[in-house]
Amino acid sequence: MYSMAELEDKIFPLGKIGEYLSGKLGGFARSADTYVLGDSPLCLISTLTTTFEPGAAGSFYEVTPAPKIMEDGKYDFSSPGRDIIVYKTIDTRLLLSDMESRFRLRAAAENK
Repeated sequence: MYSMAELEDKIFPLGKIGEYLSGKLGGFARSADTYVLGDSPLCLISTLTTTFEPGAAGSFYEVTPAPKIMEDGKYDFSSPGRDIIVYKTIDTRLLLSDMESRFRLRAAAENK
């Protein structure tokens, strides 16, 4: 989640991508104080990994047996299935700082 002040300060001025995002958010987002960027944690756990630890850098998870999903949508923990990873924390500082830096580097390359 970003505040609108952060978006206007850190993202919108960053070249073509900032201009594009500013235009896409338009008036509806600007009527609120914050904006949710979407499924950003998926970007973190799938791309920002390290060579010295499994999983997403700076994020903590546990491996646990997957429950069965019943026909009524409830979980059945009595006969667990395969193991799944359940993230307990996500390093949002790394995620958002990386995004800002990538946008800034792209904008700098556009201006060369």
